[in-house]
Amino acid sequence: MNDSAIGDSLQIGQPTCPITKGCILEGELAVYSGKEHRILNFHKIRKHIFRSGTFIGTAHHSQTHSWEHLMIVYYDLKEIITMIPSHSALVKQILIDCDRRTAKSDLRRAFAECITAKGEGLVLKSDGPYFDFDSMRRPYRCCAIKLKKEYIGNFGDIGAFAIVGARYDAAKARTTTFLTSSGHTSVWVAWKNREEVGRFGKKPKFVVTNVVELDTTQLATMVAYANPECVSVDDNCPIDLRTEPGIDEGRRPVFIFPTLPVVDLRCFSFDKEGNTGFWSPRFPVATKVHWDRTFHDTISFQQLQELAEEARNMTTPEGTQEILTWIANLQGIESSSQSTATNSQRSLVSSRNTMSPGPRGDVSPRVGRRVPIGAATLSAPLSLSAS
Repeated sequence: MNDSAIGDSLQIGQPTCPITKGCILEGELAVYSGKEHRILNFHKIRKHIFRSGTFIGTAHHSQTHSWEHLMIVYYDLKEIITMIPSHSALVKQILIDCDRRTAKSDLRRAFAECITAKGEGLVLKSDGPYFDFDSMRRPYRCCAIKLKKEYIGNFGDIGAFAIVGARYDAAKARTTTFLTSSGHTSVWVAWKNREEVGRFGKKPKFVVTNVVELDTTQLATMVAYANPECVSVDDNCPIDLRTEPGIDEGRRPVFIFPTLPVVDLRCFSFDKEGNTGFWSPRFPVATKVHWDRTFHDTISFQQLQELAEEARNMTTPEGTQEILTWIANLQGIESSSQSTATNSQRSLVSSRNTMSPGPRGDVSPRVGRRVPIGAATLSAPLSLSAS
C-alpha cells in the first residue's frame, strides 16, 4: 500500500503525531479512481497489492492506471487521523439513542439511505471503539453486527442454479446423521449454451461460478428427493464443464452429477474472483433445493453476467422518494416477520395444549429465520457505520 496515505493521515514522523507507542488500524483498503472520482469495485484491489513480489489472481485484470491508487477508509479513529481526500477517509457514522421511541424508525431511515446510496450495508455497534482493551467491561463492547438488505426477506435472491458436482469433506460429513456419497461441498454452475441445447439438442456446457456448502437439512432434502446419480470426473460424458483456475483456489469436484439438481441462490452483490474474468455471486447461500425442476429452468451464464452488470451500474433516482420506498419495503418485511413469529408462537401453544404426537417427517429446505429490524433493544447508544 502507499505508505504515505497511512503515514500522512496519522502524522507519523511529525511533532503533532498523536501516537506515542503503537496503534491498531481499524479500516479497509480500497482503490480510488481519480478519473471517475469514486472508490472502485473490490476486485480491482488485486492489481495494486503483491505478495512476495508477485501479483495474485490478476490473469484477467487490466493494467494499473496512473489515475488509480490505494486508499484507506478508517472505521473508528476519528480522534487521531487526519482525513486526506481520496487517500484516507473516515466511514460515515450515525448515533441512534435506543432509549428513544423513534429508534426503530431512525434505524430504518439510516438503512434505507445506505441502500439508495448503493452502500453495502451497515455495521451496528455500541457507541465505543471496535476493539476495547479497557479492564472495565462495558455492555455490548466489541459486539458489532453487520446488517445488509440481502439478509432480509428475498432481497438477495438471484435465481435458480444447477449443481454440477461435489467434493466429499470427511470432517463435515461426521456432523451429519446420514451417509451421502455426494459430499458436503457442492459446485454451483450457470448455463453456457442455453439456446443451442433448447433448439438443437446440443450437449450442455456449463461454467463453474461458485462453490457453496449445503446445510444438513438441504443435504437431506437433496438425498431424499433429488437423489442424483454421481460419477467420477473421468467418467463424465453428459456435460461439458469449464472451471477457471481462480474457482475454489484450484480445487476440483470429485463427483459429477449427470442429472443436475437445482437450487435457489441468494447473494450479497457480485464480484470477479481472481483468475476468472467473469462476474459471480458474492457470498452465495443456498435457500431452497428443488426436486421438481431440471437444469433447463436455471439461470444462464449470459443472464448472470447481465444481472451483475445491471446491479453494478444501477443508478439511484434523486430525491427522497426512493428512500421512502425502501422504508416502506423494510416496514413491510418487518410486519410480515412479526406476524410469522406470532403465528408460530400461537401454533406452538396450540400444539402443546392439544398434545400433538411426535415430530413431523418434514425434510423441506430450511430458510433462515427472519429477525425484525429493530427488534433487539440496547441499553447503550447505537453507532451505525455505513460500508
